[in-house]
Amino acid sequence: MSDRERHSSRKRRRHSRYCDRAIPQKWPSVIWKIQLFLNITQHRTTQYSALNLLVGIEAATPLIQSLVRDVVMEGSSPNREALREMGRQRASERLKQNQQSQDNHDDTFISMRGPYRVMKILPYGCYELQLLAGSYGKSTQAAAEFMITDREDEDPGATQPDEAAELGRGLPPPAVTARLPVHNGQQPSASRIQRHASASARLAAEVYREQESIAESGPGLSMPLLD
Repeated sequence: MSDRERHSSRKRRRHSRYCDRAIPQKWPSVIWKIQLFLNITQHRTTQYSALNLLVGIEAATPLIQSLVRDVVMEGSSPNREALREMGRQRASERLKQNQQSQDNHDDTFISMRGPYRVMKILPYGCYELQLLAGSYGKSTQAAAEFMITDREDEDPGATQPDEAAELGRGLPPPAVTARLPVHNGQQPSASRIQRHASASARLAAEVYREQESIAESGPGLSMPLLD
């Protein structure tokens, strides 16, 4: 920690103790000091204070600034946009550094990409899934809207059966494969059942079509290709 950071840390602790002791009636006389401290403190990422990026000067207290206004304005920077751009570049560089280091040693959920076998239909549009490859029988639960059938050769012009009729036929536990897609690094929870009835109807229709195609092609299991 540099001397400047240690000094800022001591000032923050001192202001914190002062604010804890201040009674509510004195807040109007305290707020401006806190705001001034935040405005003139140099940021570690941009290397400039917030007030310097805004108006181009390193401000002093209001009283001193009013007494020596001309002197203060002489030291002002005429090119605030350049300073702001430099601050943006430093912030962008710091963001890239954080992205490279923030996920180190964190837990990941790569195994949830699938493919999974649908083992059981659960209430409220949820399904019990079992991972196919390299999983040692690992199972999880997911809502229907997070699942994608692992079939890339489906005929887009085929006639789609009536979903309501299929749901009324009492389908047995399906034997299709599904994938859990990854959106923005977020994974569906394996411990919390989410309720999506309309998505359940769509997946049940796909299950029925998969069972019919398996029956027509004869016994055996076609393993899907992994990513």
